[in-house]
Amino acid sequence: MENPRSYFEIELILNDILRHYDVPEGDPLGLMQKCNLSVLLVEFDGTDSEKSGYMMCENGKVRIRINVNHASIHQRRILAHELGHYFLGHLDQKKLFVIDDTKLSVSNIDLNCLSTNACTKVPDLEEEIMEIEANCFAICLLMPKKLVEQYWDYNPDPAYLARNFQVSREAMINRLQFLKLL
Repeated sequence: MENPRSYFEIELILNDILRHYDVPEGDPLGLMQKCNLSVLLVEFDGTDSEKSGYMMCENGKVRIRINVNHASIHQRRILAHELGHYFLGHLDQKKLFVIDDTKLSVSNIDLNCLSTNACTKVPDLEEEIMEIEANCFAICLLMPKKLVEQYWDYNPDPAYLARNFQVSREAMINRLQFLKLL
């Protein structure tokens, strides 16, 4: 893998993708639909019941599966994270991404504010970097800088913003701190 991409590089990549597919900011479902990706809500059984979701390439088709038993805000976050893997080219380097909320193995840094995302196995720095990059992509997709700033000017209440952006209050507070609004 090349050097890790910065937050700002990932934000530029996302903005180019949204323009290319003519998808409004903050719309992971719209982006998924424009790309004709297969996303299924499934029930994970037994030891997999705590898994949030995964993405894999099967017979040349990208498939994302998300745990139906998780809250819709959590499902939306997982979708945005998996779209990050897809658009950042991580499938070329790794064929299966599994998100498991029971194991936190990704470094806790400011950009990793969707904090419970973690790969069940992170055997090396390269995979850890891919997880952090996918988290950055998800943050930018779910809470676009310009929109967050506009909403903040209208009503500077993190709970209000979290509801409007359909993210957790904690994720919104982290985003606001990163944008130096809090």
